[in-house]
Formats: sequence, structure tokens, C-alpha cells
Amino acid sequence: MKAFLLNVSFFTRLPVARLAPYTDERYCESVKYFPFVGLLIGLIAGVPLYISDRYLQLPSMYTAVLSILLYLLISGGIHLDGYADSLDGLLSGRTGERVFEIMKDSRMGAFGTIGLCLYFLIFYTFVQNMAYPAFLLMPYIGKLAATVVAGFSDYPPEKSGMGKIFLDVNTPMKSIVQLIIGGIMAYFAAGLPALLTLCAVIIVAFLSRRWHYRIIGGLSGDSIGFIVESSQLVYLAVYQIIAIAMSGSL
Repeated sequence: MKAFLLNVSFFTRLPVARLAPYTDERYCESVKYFPFVGLLIGLIAGVPLYISDRYLQLPSMYTAVLSILLYLLISGGIHLDGYADSLDGLLSGRTGERVFEIMKDSRMGAFGTIGLCLYFLIFYTFVQNMAYPAFLLMPYIGKLAATVVAGFSDYPPEKSGMGKIFLDVNTPMKSIVQLIIGGIMAYFAAGLPALLTLCAVIIVAFLSRRWHYRIIGGLSGDSIGFIVESSQLVYLAVYQIIAIAMSGSL
């Protein structure tokens, strides 16, 4: 439980840090709970969708905005920084050390700004009219995709950071087990569309891995954040498209 709470304290704004003081050993143990922290975020951030489905029937634009705000409030937008920094670095046209310098720069560049604008536009568009069980999977699958990719990845040579621990702890076998669990959860929570969407998300996540390897030689902490957030966008868009296509064919 303390390992889980430590991961919650790292990746949410929920006040549980005092219940699980940090140690290196506990952090390594907590890594396996990373996707399930996403599930907790989804459970809370999707409350407006649940209330609208069951009670008030609010306009879809209201529930979308409220869900986005709750998501940011609970998660603290922790992975969005890595998402924006990665876009600035990867799209800069440079490679190697210069990319790392760009990604570490506290100032946001044009590509990061554009990426965040598109992020919230896609989030707002596709979360509308989404069922609560499908939405709560979004942060879970985003973190699951990063976990699966991490099991087959290394930190860039001669670099160090918290992301290195995350990559070192995850192994191919652990990633495969997490993926199997994720597939079962996706199917029982939101049916075949969610399972098919998970497959698409994993494919795109590995393409993102290849992109990072080509430019910086591995995955950094920012890379992990990028994969989490971009996987969430892929999930939202692909799930809605598949769900609409399947309902239209019935």
C-alpha cells in the first residue's frame, strides 16, 4: 500500500505524501502501480461524465471542460511538461546533446505551445459524449503504454535522471504482464472498442519510442511524459471513431 501511495504522491496532487515517505527501494517497488494511478485519475476526472449520464444530462461541452479541469487539478499536468519539451526538442531539427538542452530549457518553444493547443483541442473534442467507463480508461491506458514501452527501452547513453529508474525497473516480462492485465480491464470496462483502441495505442507508442531513439538514442523522463500524453490523445480519438463505426454497422 505504501508503494502505491508513493506513486500516487509522485503523479497526482492528492495529499498522500506523508503516508508513504520516499525511499529508493519503495520507489522501485511503486513503479508497477504507475498505470493504476492513471485509473485513479480517470475515476475522479470522469465524475462530470458520470453525473451527466446518470442524473443531470449536462450539455456535452460542459462535461468536457469540467473533466479537463479535473484531470489537470488531480494530475497537476505533470506529464504535459515532458510532452511539450519533447515536441520542442524532437521537432527542432537537431540531434543528440543539443536536443537535451532544448528539452531541459524552462522556456516553452513554438512547437511545445502548438502541441499543447492541439492537445486540449483534441481532448475537448473527443471527450464529449464519451461514456464514463470509457473515459476512466484514458489515463490508465496512457500510463500503461509508457510502461509497456519502458520494458523494451533504455535511457540515453551517459545520461541520468528519475526516468532511468523507471526504465531500469520495467522489464519485457513485466511489460507483457501489464499489457495482458490492461487488455482484460479495457474489454470488461468498455468492450471491444476499448480493446481495439488499446492495440492502436500500443502501436503508436512504439512508433514514438522509435522516434526518440532515432534522435536522442533512448527514452528520457520527458520522453515518458510524451508517450503518456500522446497515448491518451490516441485513445480518445481512436476509441470514439471505432465506437461510432461499430454502432453504425449494427
